[in-house]
Amino acid sequence: MEMNEDFHRLRTAFEFSRDKMTPFRQRRYQAIKSYVGGNYGDGQGEKAHPINLLQMAIGIYRRNLAARRPTAKVRAVRKERRGTAKKAEMMLNYIMQEMRFEESLSKVVLDALFSVGVMKVGLTSGKASELNGILHDAGLPFADCIDLDDLVIDMRAKSWETMQFIGNRFTVPKEMALDSGLYDFGRDGKMVAESRSSMYNEYGDNKVESVSRSTDSPFEDSRATPVLDMWEIYLPFEGRVLTFCCDDQGVPMFERTIREVEWDGPEYGPYHILSLEDVPGQVMPFGPAASLVDLSDAANRTMRKLVRQNDRAKTVGIVAAGAEDDGERIIAASDGDMIRSDRPEATRELKFGGAEQGSLAFLLQLRDMFNYVGGNLDTIGGLSSVADTLGQEELIKQSSSQKVQDMQARVTKFTGDVVKAIGLWAWHDPARTYELTEDLGGTGIEVQIPLKPKDRKESEFFDLEFSIQPSSLQETTSADRVQTMSNLMNNMLMPMAPNLMEQGIQIDVPAYIAHMATLTGVEEVADLITPMGSPLDPQNLLGMVNTEPQGGKSPVTKREYVRRNVPTGGTRAFRDNAMSQMLMGANPSPGAEALDQPQQGPLG
Repeated sequence: MEMNEDFHRLRTAFEFSRDKMTPFRQRRYQAIKSYVGGNYGDGQGEKAHPINLLQMAIGIYRRNLAARRPTAKVRAVRKERRGTAKKAEMMLNYIMQEMRFEESLSKVVLDALFSVGVMKVGLTSGKASELNGILHDAGLPFADCIDLDDLVIDMRAKSWETMQFIGNRFTVPKEMALDSGLYDFGRDGKMVAESRSSMYNEYGDNKVESVSRSTDSPFEDSRATPVLDMWEIYLPFEGRVLTFCCDDQGVPMFERTIREVEWDGPEYGPYHILSLEDVPGQVMPFGPAASLVDLSDAANRTMRKLVRQNDRAKTVGIVAAGAEDDGERIIAASDGDMIRSDRPEATRELKFGGAEQGSLAFLLQLRDMFNYVGGNLDTIGGLSSVADTLGQEELIKQSSSQKVQDMQARVTKFTGDVVKAIGLWAWHDPARTYELTEDLGGTGIEVQIPLKPKDRKESEFFDLEFSIQPSSLQETTSADRVQTMSNLMNNMLMPMAPNLMEQGIQIDVPAYIAHMATLTGVEEVADLITPMGSPLDPQNLLGMVNTEPQGGKSPVTKREYVRRNVPTGGTRAFRDNAMSQMLMGANPSPGAEALDQPQQGPLG
């Protein structure tokens, strides 16, 4: 379609929004440079980051937000749809495994930590699979992470729901694009302009891909095959998707479209937005990294200063004029030698330089402030101990940061919406049959269940509710599973043992021990356990599992975990505070003697 007034207005709005997004792209670029430090890429002009707190924080956040592939949950609104819900759930989990959904989700979460996370969801058609077969499996939904450098949003909008347009730039091999039949490049071929690699966006700001290099490549085109840049723009109020070809700088050519289609997907469109920190009246969020990068940079500047001071440190001997012979004898002497000195007062040893104590105290304060602003990162990341017992530590860890809990809720909601969109595309795919496998619990038998297009009725889909299991996103270690299994056994199953016995159900303690031995890596412990008495005796089972001292105590005990703010010297915050006081010449707080004991943790 040729250029008209609507396309002219769209171009004006596009250019305005891309220009207004420039500072957000620049700040994101600088934050990512701080994140990788000077030991990434060519590293030219980038100062050393000997204490990269930002990298540590981002790693902790990612492990707590999107460490694993989520598990889809589908619930039937009506009882008669429970079988359909089960099939939809199996289908979704199969698709997410096939499309390696966890990788795209992790990238989106990482983007959201620095600025905004955007995921584009759709269905790969037959023709599109030939075009994008490198990235997408034919006939499967796709969920792609959209980089901020390749994104445009309506910057005049005050919310995501009121945006008049949103789109992204993508790159395809030239030959595939021409042969796909999807795009109309015109008879004269003027719309076809090969893309040139550049480290700058159209407004002169650095692309994130340039973090690994300080200058443009000396090669005019270093790509193995020619490629084309295209812009795809979604107009939500019109329900249309427009595709424009780009010039060699990646700027869309609004003279005419090369493709127009009606949007027939979910009503909320192909783009899903992940915002971890909202800003009132603004569509662009505030990434958590933005509040941490200044503290991280300040800590690194201070650390670099301390390193320079330490490098300049030296110890020299001073001798007064006329006492040179005494100096020579001191130099020639070995440790413990007795030497003659004519003027002992004329020789002395002086120390110069060294790490300045005030700067070291300031560094410790910066690190503690970083931990505070980040939402108690030390506790969340397991970097330091803040409680007397493991149980107390676990409780404090779970409730340590409302900030992280809020981000987890946002990621869970975002992921659930994306999973629903994937489910909608897959459910309404008119061609694909999904070969599902169901395990008949406890039998070891697997049954193949084909889910054909004719079996997926449109009316049934809208009787389903889609979500994800929140805990499936978080990282789970063997230690976490050991703790969970122990709590379940001691706090739930063991107290229920007598009632279970009345129903003819027994707890398989040997199986429990075998699982615990596997999780702990000490599988030999299973060989050391020999049950005594009747295995159906609940009191016997209690004695085998409960690790509390005997001697008249009830095998089921009540535990209360109380956090006490006492100066034990075991927490890093206390040690840092005491160290700062000593460095600044103040008397340390009671309990500072713990600083003399071996401690764990960086700079600890």
